[in-house]
Amino acid sequence: MDVVLAVVVVVAVVGALGAQKGVRQQVGKTVTAALPSPVPPHMYKTGETATMGVYALTVKQTRVDAQGTRPYVPGAGYQYYVADVVLKNTGKEALEAAPAVQMYLRDATGANYAMAPAPLDVPFAAGQLVAGEERAGQVSFAAPQTAVGLRLIFDPAPAAGAVAVFEMASN
Repeated sequence: MDVVLAVVVVVAVVGALGAQKGVRQQVGKTVTAALPSPVPPHMYKTGETATMGVYALTVKQTRVDAQGTRPYVPGAGYQYYVADVVLKNTGKEALEAAPAVQMYLRDATGANYAMAPAPLDVPFAAGQLVAGEERAGQVSFAAPQTAVGLRLIFDPAPAAGAVAVFEMASN
């Protein structure tokens, strides 16, 4: 039932878009349209600040930790990628800082890597940031040692579709 409903919604939306442009469509025909290419996000370097709405994120430093320290040891073929970050609430109301949900790594193939526990000096503390508050700490990810083109993605509001992309250290 859910699949049928999704198809009906897609057909209705495609039909409405076609009607707006004066294009006649027949039920059952495949509709193809050239969509504009997405504009790649700006690539931030270490030390630069990305401001996204009321969030301002600075990646101060990045490093690779190939060995870890017990009990945090990366799996075979993996290593840790660590970023020292500062997150500031530039708004007038409190907001949530949830790096496990708002940050991840992406490699050149498009594969994503979630946060992973690693030996950190100052782990970033998730939680509420009051207006004007700034919080510093480290976030860590486990990715294959062979991964290339790693980027730290900051996605403060996943439903909004806007992200900030930072360069990460590599081997």
